[in-house]
Amino acid sequence: MTKLLLVNNYNNSARERFMRLVSSMRRLGVGVQSSDAAQVKPEGFKNFDGIVLSGSYDMLSRSATQTKYGKEIELIREATTPVLGVCFGHQMIAIAFGARVVPSPKPVLGHYKAKILRPDPLFKGLGGSITIYESHHEVVDAVPLGFEQLATSSGSEICAMRSPKKPVYGVQFHPERSSRENPDGDRFLGNFVSAVRTGLR
Repeated sequence: MTKLLLVNNYNNSARERFMRLVSSMRRLGVGVQSSDAAQVKPEGFKNFDGIVLSGSYDMLSRSATQTKYGKEIELIREATTPVLGVCFGHQMIAIAFGARVVPSPKPVLGHYKAKILRPDPLFKGLGGSITIYESHHEVVDAVPLGFEQLATSSGSEICAMRSPKKPVYGVQFHPERSSRENPDGDRFLGNFVSAVRTGLR
C-alpha cells in the first residue's frame, strides 16, 4: 500500500482542519501517518512514498515563523520523496528554495477559478481550469528559481508550482476543501496519489 506522511502545521485549536486533509487522503485508499511539524525527524521524509504539508494560520512573511518551522523547511530542501505543499506548505516550499512570502493585497477566502498554465500529471483530466478553495492572508511573491508555474487564479498569482528537477509541488489552494458541487480538489489529490504510485519523479 502507498504510504503518505501528512505533516500538521496547524496549532491544536485548528486541528480539525488538518483532520479534513487526513480524511481526504484516506478516502483515496492510501496508508496515512500524521506528524506534528515539531515532531518531524530528519529521516522521516525518507520512510514514505509521498509527503503532504498542511496549511497553517502562521505567517511566513515573519522571520520568527521561518525560524519556528526551520527544521521542516530544511527537510523540504533536501527531500527526494514526492512532496505536495498545501497553502502554508506551498509557501514553505517557496521559502525553502529562496523565494519570498508576502502579505496578500487583501484576505482571500472562498471558491475561485484557477487557470492551468501548463500540462502536468497532477492536473490530468481537469481541463483548462479548475474550481478551487482558497483561504489565506499571504502569497508567494515569485516562483522560486528553477521552478515552473502551473496555475494562476485571481486569489493568487502563483496558484500552483513545481520543481522540474525533483517531485516537489506547491498549491496555494486547499484541495481537501472540495465538495460534491466542486469536486476538482479531490480529483487533484487523486492525481497526486496516482502519480506517487506510478513513480512521480
